[in-house]
Amino acid sequence: MTRFLHRLMLVAGLMVGALVGLAPAAAAHVAVDSATPNGDGTTTVTRSGTTVARRGRPPPGVTVSAGDGVEFTGAGTDLAGWTTDVDPTTVTFTGPGIPTGQRSSVTVDARITVAPARR
Repeated sequence: MTRFLHRLMLVAGLMVGALVGLAPAAAAHVAVDSATPNGDGTTTVTRSGTTVARRGRPPPGVTVSAGDGVEFTGAGTDLAGWTTDVDPTTVTFTGPGIPTGQRSSVTVDARITVAPARR
């Protein structure tokens, strides 16, 4: 496995893992749609999903945490009225509740700061 592919899989795995960890508060059918290198040492991971409200309430936000060796550098979303707050260890997306069934997309830019494991 190449170094790039290893890093790409790590970032994608972190995104999926962070989103699965949100299940008690809100559920979403999510998939990492792409992980694109930016040429500056960062990778943009895009995930899309359809919102499913839990307990009758649409989710008002999402927080994604970075694992060891991952540093967030940016984020974005296509949701009107939503904002992002980025620091090196977390990205928080906040805004009005998303109605059940609405599709949305978010991106997270991350830099891998550790060397991949050698086999």
